[in-house]
Amino acid sequence: MNNQSFSGKDAIKTYLADNAGLREDLTMKLSEKLFHVQEQVYTEYADVDPIVPDLTDEEASASA
Repeated sequence: MNNQSFSGKDAIKTYLADNAGLREDLTMKLSEKLFHVQEQVYTEYADVDPIVPDLTDEEASASA
């Protein structure tokens, strides 16, 4: 963030609270990256069949 250094999470929280434009830009960039990663995972595993257990959690705990 403009080559600034912050010590502790409270310092970065205060900085972002005081700089709404920067906070919104950072939020948008992070959201785009997270969405892109999530999209890659869905695409990568789109053809994989889900594994369905023989027992539900309730059935497994009742039989234990």
